[in-house]
Amino acid sequence: AAVTALAVFLKKNMTAKAILKYGPLVEKAYDIIDPVLDKNLSNWDGSKVDKAFELAVESVADGQLSADEIKKLAVHMAQSWLPVLMLILPRLFGAPTHGVILATQHFGMAQDIPDHRHTTRTMHVNPALRLLYWNMNYHVEHHIFPQVPFHALPALHKAVADQCPPPTQGVFGAMKEIATTINRQRLDPGYTTPRPLPHTVSN
Repeated sequence: AAVTALAVFLKKNMTAKAILKYGPLVEKAYDIIDPVLDKNLSNWDGSKVDKAFELAVESVADGQLSADEIKKLAVHMAQSWLPVLMLILPRLFGAPTHGVILATQHFGMAQDIPDHRHTTRTMHVNPALRLLYWNMNYHVEHHIFPQVPFHALPALHKAVADQCPPPTQGVFGAMKEIATTINRQRLDPGYTTPRPLPHTVSN
């Protein structure tokens, strides 16, 4: 029954219908592109993506994907929201967010010292961001114990809390710390965000 219901849903859903209709073309193109992606995965960059699609186009000469098939696939993709949803929107909204999150990890912290508690920032964030960020807001813990998987970082955070500085409260809290540090460094280039350890915290 569940399979039947899923089939009915797919037939009624326009996006799913388009995917089903052009599935063989997509699969054929994927079979050509996939080896290139696998080969270059360790040194991934945008040029590899371009090269992969160039290979798909060049394969026309080898008879692997006909010119008509590529034309149909290109027309379908040009008329679909799929490229926008998969390629443009994630980059448009994700890249700035990712940049801000990356900044919270180490900006304003001490450098060139072995104690990660002073070079790295742990933050308390809301559950949704923690999920999207794969618990990397527990960044001190991640650096001290890099072998611990992401799903175990919250438990690790609790286990070592009495040995680490108090976490920064949220992304905006981290941005405030960074801005304060940058402002102080104009007068004192050696200034870094203070990270008092538990035994130095005053009551």
